[in-house]
Amino acid sequence: MDPTPAALQVFFTGLKNLWYQAYSMGEVWYNKVSTMVPSETELETYGWMDRLPAMRQWVGPRQNNSVLTQPRIVTNVDWEQTTSIPRNKFLDDKLNLFGPISQEMGRQAKKLHDYQLASLLESNPVGFDGVTFFSTAHPTDTSGSIVSTTQSNDLQTLALNASAYAQARAAMRNFQGRDGKPFGVLPSLMIVPPALEESALQLRNAEFFAPQTFGNSATNVGATTNIWKNAFEILVVPELTRPKVWYLFDARGFVKPLLVQNRQAPMFVSLVNPNDPNVFWQKEYTWGADSRSAYDVTIWFLAARFGIAL
Repeated sequence: MDPTPAALQVFFTGLKNLWYQAYSMGEVWYNKVSTMVPSETELETYGWMDRLPAMRQWVGPRQNNSVLTQPRIVTNVDWEQTTSIPRNKFLDDKLNLFGPISQEMGRQAKKLHDYQLASLLESNPVGFDGVTFFSTAHPTDTSGSIVSTTQSNDLQTLALNASAYAQARAAMRNFQGRDGKPFGVLPSLMIVPPALEESALQLRNAEFFAPQTFGNSATNVGATTNIWKNAFEILVVPELTRPKVWYLFDARGFVKPLLVQNRQAPMFVSLVNPNDPNVFWQKEYTWGADSRSAYDVTIWFLAARFGIAL
C-alpha cells in the first residue's frame, strides 16, 4: 500500500475508531468503589471531615459543631501508551495485526483507573488523619489537640468466614466520631481477590452452612441458617495480588472510600506525517493515547481490611 497522506489518514482513522470502540465497551469496576471528581487544573485540594454534624432540636441558641477538616492536595499525573507500525509493514500491506492491537490498547486505557485503584489499596497510603488508610490506630480526634482514643479498620487475622464477617461488620458499625456518636457505617460491598471468590459467594448466597463449615464448632449438629444471605454485594478484583486479603466498603453514599481525580480522559493520538521525526528517522508510524488523572483515599471509616498474610 502506498503511504500517501490520504491512505494514512484512512488507515489511522480506522485504528482510532477501533480504539474508541474498545474503550467505550471496556468493563471496569472502579466506579463501584470510588468517587469520580473532575479536575480543572494541575492539582485539587480536598477537606475531608472527621464527622458530619447531625440535626438537633433547636433549643436556645444554635450550637456550632466546629466540624474539623484536614486539607489534602492531590496532584494529577500524566499517563501514556504508545506503539508503532514499521513503514515497511504499510508498504507491504501487512496491517491485519494492528486492528486488534489498537482494540486491546483501547481496552487497557479504559482499565487505567482499575489498575491504579488496586495498587492504591495494596500500597495503603497515609490518609487525612495522619496514619495509613488501613490502620489499627486511627485517632478519634484528628485535631491533635488532645490525646484521643483510637480505632482500627485493619483486622489482619480474620480469614473469610461467617464468624469473621460478623466480627468485621460489627467493628465497622461501631466506628465513632469525636463526639462519641456512631458514623452510621453499613458495609455494603465485599471486595475479594479471585482466590476468595468461592468463599465470598458461599457466604452471600448459601441458605445453610453444614456443621464445621465457616468456623462452626464440632459440637454443632445439623445445618446452620445463613443469617448473612444477601447482606452485601461482592466485587471480585482480578488485579489484587494478595490471595487471602479481603475488604469491606460502605459504598452507598456520595463519597466512597477511594477517589478518582480526572483531569483528561484517555485520548487517541498519532504521528504519521512524513515530516514527523519518528517517520523520517526510524521509518515508523506511531500512535497511542495519553491522559491525566490522580488517585487517592478518602475517609478511612468507610473501608476496612481483613485477612491473613498481609
